[in-house]
Amino acid sequence: MTGLRSYIEEVDFETIKQRFDAFWDREVLDRPLIHITAPRKPRRVVTLPAVKTIEEKWTNIDYVLKKVGLYFESTAFLGDTIPEYWPNLGPNQIAAFLGGELVFLGEHTSWVPGAGSPPMSKWIHVCRRILDAGRCLHISCEPWEVKILLEKLRHEGLFLQTWCRSEEEAYKVLKIAEKYGR
Repeated sequence: MTGLRSYIEEVDFETIKQRFDAFWDREVLDRPLIHITAPRKPRRVVTLPAVKTIEEKWTNIDYVLKKVGLYFESTAFLGDTIPEYWPNLGPNQIAAFLGGELVFLGEHTSWVPGAGSPPMSKWIHVCRRILDAGRCLHISCEPWEVKILLEKLRHEGLFLQTWCRSEEEAYKVLKIAEKYGR
C-alpha cells in the first residue's frame, strides 16, 4: 500500500510508538495521546459497485473494499493516529454474534432492538474494574455516551474516542468533557 508507506515516512513514527507506550504505562511522554482524523478531498473518482439494499453496503466485499480505499485516500491522519481499517458490522455486532437480530439502519450504523436500554448492562462495571486495577481503556463511543462514561469511570488511563456529526455537536461534547477535567 503506497499511501501507508508514505504516511510512515512523513511522521515521527518512533515518537508515536513511545506515546502509545507511555499511555499504556499510565504516563505522558510529552503530551496526551490524541487520535485526529479529518476529511480531505479525494484524489480520484471511485465508482462503487452497485448495491440493491442497505445490508449489501455492509456485506458486499467489492463495495466495502472500494470504500476503504477511498477512505484512506480522502482522510488526513493527524496526531498519533495510525491509519487502520476495522472490518465490522456496526456498533452492535457483538450483540448480533450472541444471537441478537442485526438491523442495518443506514450505511453507517446498525442496531439491535433493546440494546442500551436501562438498566445499565454489567459491562460498564467490567470497564470500571479494569480501570480500578490500574489498566488503560480506549473506548470508541457515541457522543451521548461520553458523559455517562466520564461519570462512571476513573479518568487515569481512559482514552475516549468519538465522531461527531457537526462542529456544534463536537463543541458540546468537548464542553461536557471539560467539566470533568482537573
